[in-house]
Amino acid sequence: MKPGVALNDPKEQGPIPLKEFGESSIHLAPCDVSLVQRDFGQRVDLVPMDGAGEYKLRAKQYVGFIMLPSGRRIEIQPKVRIDVLFGLLV
Repeated sequence: MKPGVALNDPKEQGPIPLKEFGESSIHLAPCDVSLVQRDFGQRVDLVPMDGAGEYKLRAKQYVGFIMLPSGRRIEIQPKVRIDVLFGLLV
């Protein structure tokens, strides 16, 4: 695991924050793993790590929310601040 990357508690029900093109080491329930691999494999990479239920989650070029069966959610935020993003669109 990279220094400074927190491993989320599997019982935690809060969001899993992630930046666009960012990564995080997390614990996921088996039902969450199945959903992410089956339905969101084009949007995120989920790589198993050494421990049971431990994964490295990597966001690709997509932003938004992924609601997981366990009740948790993955929140992928843009790497560019939203006000800057809207400025680019004008």
